[in-house]
Amino acid sequence: MTLIPMTHHPTYEHYSPWDQLPAPIPAETSYYSRHFYENTAKHLIRDFVKIMNNGLYIDLHKVEDLERTLDEQLQSVTDRLAANPLISQFQALQHTKLLEAYRESQLSKIKPVEDFIRPFKPKDPVHRSYFMYLYAQSQGIAQPKDLLPGSTIPKWDAKLVKALSATRPLLQRFLAGTLTSHPLITEAMHLLATHKADMHNRRYLDNLASPKCDLPPFNPGSPQQKQLLFEWLGIESEATSKDTGLPSWDRDQIERINKTTSFVYRDWETDRKSTRLNSSHSAKSRMPSSA
Repeated sequence: MTLIPMTHHPTYEHYSPWDQLPAPIPAETSYYSRHFYENTAKHLIRDFVKIMNNGLYIDLHKVEDLERTLDEQLQSVTDRLAANPLISQFQALQHTKLLEAYRESQLSKIKPVEDFIRPFKPKDPVHRSYFMYLYAQSQGIAQPKDLLPGSTIPKWDAKLVKALSATRPLLQRFLAGTLTSHPLITEAMHLLATHKADMHNRRYLDNLASPKCDLPPFNPGSPQQKQLLFEWLGIESEATSKDTGLPSWDRDQIERINKTTSFVYRDWETDRKSTRLNSSHSAKSRMPSSA
């Protein structure tokens, strides 16, 4: 899945939300939490103000000031979350899980050589070239200079084989199509399958060697991320979502946690069984109240 990088577009006249088109396929794309605001919503503010400005004067400079204030507040929340030790540890854990899932996905797409072995077809130019490549090697015959497309195997056309067949019964049978079983045929088809498997698996092996798996910043507006975070912390919500039946972490619940709990930060992953948020601990790390 492709992660679209965060891009800050000032509200200049030369930029329009239409510039995002053509958009990537949603199922293959993920966005940072502020992507819609940064790239679409805030650039429509002027137009919305003009539409609603039915004779009522609105200072657009004030609108721009409000926009800058919103940007500053959103960046402040992002920075505070990034500096929060629990959020950092939670994100590290989520990134590890993301990498594991990514590796499993790439490994599942790797195929063995046996999946690419096909029946030998004497008239197939690729099959013929692989067979003749091995035959020429075994007989000390010079290889053609031309290669199969995208391959290091010499290209053997029928005329070249025919020119060598006069004194070679094996090649005569090969050209007649009666040579269907031979150790060189088996070896040739296995070599071809090996090359096809290498081509198919190469990008997945490259992905495993250098995983492209960036984790987006923690999004305090995401119900799923908050659910995972508080489940990891071992904190229960007093509210339940009417839509999903799962614990709900709205603003009221976050404020309740901030007002009623405090704690000393520890290595939560190794110590969370014995550590819980309660009023007897001194405050060291909290969720931003704007979350």
